[in-house]
Amino acid sequence: MLRDMEEIVAKIKKEHIKEYMQEALNCYNAKSYRGCVIMSTIAAMHDLSEKIDGLANSIKEAKNLITEVDRRINAEETYERYMVEQAGSITILTSAERTKILSYLDIRNQCAHPNEHISTAEEARAVFTGYIDTIISQPALLGPSYTKIFVSRLENKHFFPKYDREVVIDTVKNELSKLHIRTRKPLVKKLVSIIETSEVNSVEWNNAKHFIAGMLVVISDEDQLRNICMEFSNLIEREHLFNSMLFITIMAPKTVKLLEPLDRERYMANLIKSVNAESSNEGKEVIQLVLKEGALQDNEINELMEKYKTGIIDSVQKAEFGTLRSSVDNLNKWSNIVKNLNISILDELYFGSLLVLIRDSDYNIVNDALKMFEELDISFIKRMNAKYHTDVVIQIMRQAHGPGRGSDKANEILKTKFERTSFLVDYFLEYTTQNYEQLHYVLVDQRLDVDYLLIIIDNTNNHDFLIKVVELIKTSYEKNPFHNGQILHYINWLISNEYKKEIWSNLLQDTKTFIEEQKSLNS
Repeated sequence: MLRDMEEIVAKIKKEHIKEYMQEALNCYNAKSYRGCVIMSTIAAMHDLSEKIDGLANSIKEAKNLITEVDRRINAEETYERYMVEQAGSITILTSAERTKILSYLDIRNQCAHPNEHISTAEEARAVFTGYIDTIISQPALLGPSYTKIFVSRLENKHFFPKYDREVVIDTVKNELSKLHIRTRKPLVKKLVSIIETSEVNSVEWNNAKHFIAGMLVVISDEDQLRNICMEFSNLIEREHLFNSMLFITIMAPKTVKLLEPLDRERYMANLIKSVNAESSNEGKEVIQLVLKEGALQDNEINELMEKYKTGIIDSVQKAEFGTLRSSVDNLNKWSNIVKNLNISILDELYFGSLLVLIRDSDYNIVNDALKMFEELDISFIKRMNAKYHTDVVIQIMRQAHGPGRGSDKANEILKTKFERTSFLVDYFLEYTTQNYEQLHYVLVDQRLDVDYLLIIIDNTNNHDFLIKVVELIKTSYEKNPFHNGQILHYINWLISNEYKKEIWSNLLQDTKTFIEEQKSLNS
């Protein structure tokens, strides 16, 4: 037993409190049990007052209490019983702890005054270990009944210095460090009640929403987190409260994984129902975050993707007379959504729909679609697959040389030599000269005129690529002699009559020789 008491003292962190308790233990070892009780009480009361003082900066009731305690100490009045009772009333001590400590103070009073009380080893040991268990080894934490006081503080517009994520997290972390773990559940209930009943966007409402979201970030214990999420049923079920759930999820995307099964179903139904090009920014951000977090099940992801796919495809609207001009604006509403989600299947649908508009026969639609394309984020455009990059360049060339004067926007892009999207030309040329099949796709399947190809090559000073084109045709000539012969003849005519570039002089001669050889072979 003595060894246990020595080990307990060794674990006390505060050096001055440890010294008091060591002196109490020395009294116990010397069989001065009254001295042990008195010294233990001095140590415990000193420690309790320090813990109350530690809460005084942020807890008004703690500040008032320590001010009165200090006044009594300075006036040489008794303060211990008052301090313990008041610590219980503001929930620094639980009711059971308060009762125990008051009984220890009664024993101390008996030991400190002349009377017939005889203190025993058992009594001294009970007081010694009791103080350590109820005060000295415990942090200064506020219990469940403090909830009402805490909630009243949420009416202060300066409760959170700012609503920045890191400030909210730091504030919540600081506040939770003062609360007993048993306080969290009733606190969450009260916070949810405030969100349900208070005026939306009031100071109290905003503070409650931010605090509960911060709790989900700060707390790591999954059981505690699930207990918190069990309180969200009404926030999920009631349409006018669902935005608060979106906010909470933005702060803590893992929330979705912690919901009760039925709450999760309702949450996902509300989230998916809200998916459209004009849904709230919060809804868009939540979907992006929960996908990144891996919080969704396969069936939930599939349902979301179908909703997105339908929205993107339906953006391009057709009528009897052709494509509706509103289609460009419809599709543009999806631009940031698709960019931020960064999901390949949605990218493909989006850019496929954009190409449909760029290929359109309506002058205004083509111009608007190309303007929209040029305004997209460069990193987003680069996510297009190689074939789509190639198709865009092909369509710009064809629309620039289309009916009448062609597309003004397409001509502007050509005039500036693809200034903003010069990488597109690089991608186009790399794709076109990668192999004969891809070259055939560009010149034959997509019917890009050879003179358009040379315009791109010459305007962007990529003259070596024509040499690659000719080599691909020559090595695969037999795959399609008719088309390949026509293409080589036309290339030869263009570089002889239209361009006359020194860099192509050898190419011109080699091409002539090859054409003559083919004639000889076929004669």
